[in-house]
Amino acid sequence: MIPEKKINEYKVQHQKGFEKLYKGKSLLQLNSPDQNLKQVGVLRDLFGRVLLGGLGLGWIAEHAASKKNVKSVTVIEISQEVIDMVRPFLNMQGKGTIICVDIWDYEPGDFDSAYIDISGDFDKSKMREKLKNIPKVILYGEE
Repeated sequence: MIPEKKINEYKVQHQKGFEKLYKGKSLLQLNSPDQNLKQVGVLRDLFGRVLLGGLGLGWIAEHAASKKNVKSVTVIEISQEVIDMVRPFLNMQGKGTIICVDIWDYEPGDFDSAYIDISGDFDKSKMREKLKNIPKVILYGEE
């Protein structure tokens, strides 16, 4: 479990045994059994060289890296604060890289699958266009 911590406007809190990641007063991610169960379908569809947009609390990154059919996991995270709070507690089994950059500024290389779960509304058609060379793309809300 990631310890409670606050860096600038980001904080990890524990409530009722669950981890929560906030930016200011906005909840970015909740690690709960119900929430994680929703992500199982996403995990099932990730394979090969995986691109993840958004680190959150690292649940998807860690579990994707544990899959035998996943060669590498590259996480794009806009917030260095989130990276600093979460990275020390991730076990990506030597398969993981975290890059601090806005996903819109990142030029994706050679990936087999991608899951994009970034905060706020984003133009899904523009994101699909950006990732058009990745065979399997899953966008948050379309799981």
